[in-house]
Amino acid sequence: MEKVKLSKGQVLHKKGDAVQTLEIVLSGGLLLTDGNGVEVKLESGALAGAVYLPGDVYSFDYVAQDESII
Repeated sequence: MEKVKLSKGQVLHKKGDAVQTLEIVLSGGLLLTDGNGVEVKLESGALAGAVYLPGDVYSFDYVAQDESII
């Protein structure tokens, strides 16, 4: 997979979308939110989607905290 540049606030994955990829946060960070007050921060070096199997659905929205490269 090639590098993807995200702008602050841009959504990478939406809650309920089918899992198809695993990403590494190369710079910046992602905020995972479930819409019910749960938030998890992924920073540079973190794996996004590592807890899912292909075909699962995301339990969180994955949103860029800053300008980020995935």
